Amino acid sequence: MSAPYFSLVVPTIGRSAEVEALLHSIDRSTFRDFEVVIVDQNSDDRLYAVVAKFDGRFPIRHMKIEGRGAARARNLGAAIVTGNFVNFPDDDCEFFPGSLAMAYELIESRQLRVLSGVSIDRHEGVSTTFFKKGECMLTPWSMWGRNIEFTMFFDREVFRDAGGFDERFGVGSRYGSDEGAELLLRLVRGLGAARGWYTDRLRFYHPSKTLNFDDAAIQRSFSYARGNGALLAKWPMLPVIVFSFRLVSRACIGALMFSGSKRRYYAARARGFLNGWREFLREG
Repeated sequence: MSAPYFSLVVPTIGRSAEVEALLHSIDRSTFRDFEVVIVDQNSDDRLYAVVAKFDGRFPIRHMKIEGRGAARARNLGAAIVTGNFVNFPDDDCEFFPGSLAMAYELIESRQLRVLSGVSIDRHEGVSTTFFKKGECMLTPWSMWGRNIEFTMFFDREVFRDAGGFDERFGVGSRYGSDEGAELLLRLVRGLGAARGWYTDRLRFYHPSKTLNFDDAAIQRSFSYARGNGALLAKWPMLPVIVFSFRLVSRACIGALMFSGSKRRYYAARARGFLNGWREFLREG
């Protein structure tokens, strides 16, 4: 059999109904030249029955691994795929029927090596992060507000040549975010003009995460900001400095403007950024 055009690598832990919904959405795709790899970090067998439902409907592999970390799981999955381009769906996101067809058309017509789209909720509003409108080339200056891991497609050889995701970044790792931004920054610096592209026409569904400023949200804020700080420590380039200044400024303003748990949330973001930046520098 010839290699598929897309390889979809799904790192997952703690979910089963959401994974099934994702696989149903992939099965509804109008573009059929793909394979799916489920990278299962669960200690139990909850996903065996889910994966079995789709056996024969499209090529799917179930890869069971020990240990945790989204970036590590993505790298392990990407090491065994054969597709021309690799994408890393979140285990609670879903594809639109035309998502893969649009990605294929854009990649082929523009001869891209990296493509990035947007995440929306059921009401077509922001679901995971702020995304900018329109389309543009991806550069170290333009990439901010135009990337998140599960909306990006990477040329498989370019991804592997770059060494994949830095496994110190991301959920379940030492620095809790920005593994996608860190990889994208490395790639667009060396791709050359017009080889990376962003469009808000390429859409994926992801449920909105309600921000209620409870203790769990405050802890996530601290963990994610550690990733932001570590990104600056690893890449102290002017575009990253400008992005980091804006992020920390908003956190400090929020900590001054608000009170109670909302103030704690923004203060945790500022502290997390400084903590991640310092710790990454100490690690060398």
